[in-house]
This record gives sequence, structure tokens and C-alpha cells, in this order.
Amino acid sequence: MRKIVQPPPHTVKQKAVRTYARQFGCRTLVETGTYLGEMVEAVRNDFDRIITIELHPKLYRGAKAFFAKYPHIEVLHGDSGKLMPSVLQTLHEPALFWLDGHWTGGPIPTARGEKETPIMEELTAILQHAVRRHVILIDDYRIFARQVEFDASQYPRVKEVFALIRNMRPDLKVFVENDMFVVHPPRN
Repeated sequence: MRKIVQPPPHTVKQKAVRTYARQFGCRTLVETGTYLGEMVEAVRNDFDRIITIELHPKLYRGAKAFFAKYPHIEVLHGDSGKLMPSVLQTLHEPALFWLDGHWTGGPIPTARGEKETPIMEELTAILQHAVRRHVILIDDYRIFARQVEFDASQYPRVKEVFALIRNMRPDLKVFVENDMFVVHPPRN
């Protein structure tokens, strides 16, 4: 029987986004997997610029309409693994990346792209970027660790995520806390 691990409340993750952004001087947030816009809504006053990417057409339209009144928030529609390189072209200073773009079932299912999660494409693009001081938080560690109810067989395993990061950027700190992978440069 598979052990089911419950994630911490979303407020814990919102606090992590704020804390790491402040600690590393990130004034831009890039989010993948907008979903209902909870993260962006919670931290909208903590960043000068927010870019959020949603694949599901209905969720994208809802977020686009809701956040239209905030000029510093840009809602993009599409596969975040494919859009990440063009988003990165607009970044010239360290950003915090909240990577949560993946398929889920449930009462409000998300869209399924070519892959259930574009995490490896997202990470590869970020880790190759010229700005070397980005902070990356990857949500839902429990899925990568196979501690969930649904079939996560299309997700890379934890060791694959760690290996990609360590092989591309051995200078980065990589660890897990509160159901998130945390990736950041050494502190000054």
C-alpha cells in the first residue's frame, strides 16, 4: 500500500515564495500552472512583475480576466515547457520560479500537455539562462516521490530531478522542505 502524504496548507507555500524572494532579492515571480490563481493573488503585492503560465483554456481565460486590473501581472496561455525560453528572454535579473505546472485530476482538472509535467524542460531552460541567481521552488514533491493516490509514472523520479540540477548547476543548493524542491544559489 502506497503511503499518502498530505501537502502543507497553501499558506505555507505562499510564505516560502515570499521568504525566498526576499532573501535573494527577487522582484519578479514566474509561475507555471496558474490554476485558480491562488499563488499570484496571495503574493501580488510582493513582486514588481509576475508572469504566470496556464495551459487549460478555461483556467487561462479566468485568470486573464481576474488579473487584468493589475498591470504588473501577465497571464500567458500555453505549455510552460515550451514558453519558458521566451519568458526567460525577458528576464535580466534574478527571478523566483514557482513551478507547479502539471496535470491533475480532481474536481477542477487541469490540462494535460504532451507530458503530464514539463518540469524537466522548464528546469533545463532556467538552469541554462544567463542570469545565474534565480531561485526555483518546485511544488508537489510528493508526486515525484510517488507518495500520491494517482498514477505518477510519467513524472520524473526525485533522483532524476536532483541529477538534472546537480549536473547542470553543481553550484546550486538543492533540498526539500514543505512538499517543495528548493533550489537556490549560495547565499552571499
